[in-house]
Amino acid sequence: MSTWREQIRLQDRYQKADILLRCFILCIRAGSDWQWDCGVGENRATTGESEKARIWRNALMDYRLAWELAHSLFVGDQCNRLTAHPEKLQSEIIDAGHHLSDPPTGTSLFFKQLEKLMAVGVSEIIARRDAK
Repeated sequence: MSTWREQIRLQDRYQKADILLRCFILCIRAGSDWQWDCGVGENRATTGESEKARIWRNALMDYRLAWELAHSLFVGDQCNRLTAHPEKLQSEIIDAGHHLSDPPTGTSLFFKQLEKLMAVGVSEIIARRDAK
């Protein structure tokens, strides 16, 4: 920390990363709640978009906004070499939410998408953090 400006920049980066992580967690929780609410077979919600589906849709939008605000973490000469495709995690979580308007017949789709996101997306974040 040679100057106060560098300290403020660093604090801003941590704050944006923290908001992004918080939005990611809320999105996953909301999606899990919606999937639980959706149910399977007779228990499946058939009455349009449920309240929990709307909450997940909003959580996805909040995550997207947080991603845009935190985008500065993934640009620049130092970060460009660490992430060739900074939008990959964003596309993974959007893919996980594509079936919001058309709920699946079972609960497996959400959890398959979530498992893929956790296996691929989060491991990339950890690798980037360790590379710095």
